[in-house]
Amino acid sequence: NLHGYFLNYKLLFYFLNSTKIKVVWTLHDCWAYTGHCSHYMDANCDKRKSFCHNCPEIKYYPKSFITDRSEKNFFLKSSLFSKNKNLTIVPITDWMYQDLKYSILKNANIHKPINNGINIKTYKPSYKIQNQLLKKLIPREYFLGVSSKWDNKKGLNDFLELSELIQETIVLVGGLSIDISKYKNIIHVDKTENVQELCSIYSNAKALLNLSYQETFPTIILESLACNTPVISYRVGGSKEIIRNGINGYLVSKDLNALLKAINTIDKIEKSDLRKEVLNKYDSQKNFLAYNRLYKNLVNE
Repeated sequence: NLHGYFLNYKLLFYFLNSTKIKVVWTLHDCWAYTGHCSHYMDANCDKRKSFCHNCPEIKYYPKSFITDRSEKNFFLKSSLFSKNKNLTIVPITDWMYQDLKYSILKNANIHKPINNGINIKTYKPSYKIQNQLLKKLIPREYFLGVSSKWDNKKGLNDFLELSELIQETIVLVGGLSIDISKYKNIIHVDKTENVQELCSIYSNAKALLNLSYQETFPTIILESLACNTPVISYRVGGSKEIIRNGINGYLVSKDLNALLKAINTIDKIEKSDLRKEVLNKYDSQKNFLAYNRLYKNLVNE
């Protein structure tokens, strides 16, 4: 991503636009065609289709605490990116592919989506928990949430509310900036030692709960399914492209009642073969080959 507070994209595109270098740009979120935000679905904002201004996401990543430069940045991006005639855009998901057709990048060469994949040799069912601390922490039945960093956009408040409504334990893996010790039904695992440990946490869960309010193409869903664990997810972003209702999990609206209904029926999902679809469609090695073909076609042109 170019918007992580570390790269001057204006200088970069001044250079790229002055050369004949062919450029492949993979979009992991929406920042490239908005005036500010990396996602607009939670705000239900369509301003990008005309021009961005008065951004409702200004205080969210990439944060701006004082000035709203969304309108200026929108036209700057439009000017810089549209001038590059050697640019190929690769979205990682179908919904973004459709949105790009009505964006400032609509005249670019937009390649068909190449989904993010996972290492299927690494992510696989593993029911033996090696870590002694985790053996003590994790009960026999639990629901799982995974995020590198927890906040309300990732559904933290919903997890806290849910913990008061269900009997099963909730295990949250990832960085937390608040004290949740008063929530007796929640176990927090700050980080895992390795991928194998994470696989065992996935494998032993009743289901992964993806309560994020906005997503591009959540790989945690793929990781969970690869470990034969079903997923209950809010109906956002790429989640809608991975989850098949009643087959490998449930898609629900951002509503605790709908979430509870799915939780109460999750045992109907047959777990034994959830991994099969991931092997067929989301093997990272196949995705690498798709990029390889794209690069070769561009070079041969």
